[in-house]
Amino acid sequence: MSAMYLVWRFRGQLAQAADHQLDERQVAIRDRAYLDRYRLLAALVLGTLVGVAIVHDILGRTVTLGFDTINWYVMGFILISIALPSAVVAWREPDLPMEA
Repeated sequence: MSAMYLVWRFRGQLAQAADHQLDERQVAIRDRAYLDRYRLLAALVLGTLVGVAIVHDILGRTVTLGFDTINWYVMGFILISIALPSAVVAWREPDLPMEA
């Protein structure tokens, strides 16, 4: 499966559903997932930038990135930012008990 197909599939999930399709509990879960997503995304970006700065300082040379490298990072950032709310909901919600 391609990554774009998976992104398309995520749009119908709880994290991307409209308010009128959800009850109050689901809206609260979704809003909490978006808040946690932005926190996690900010931590990842900040950690990456700090890591690059530390490597630059320790090695003492400039970090050169070409378009090919930056393109992969930007596309990864976009895909993660789209899929992360659904992932946060999946991580937070308890699993249903298995039926025997």
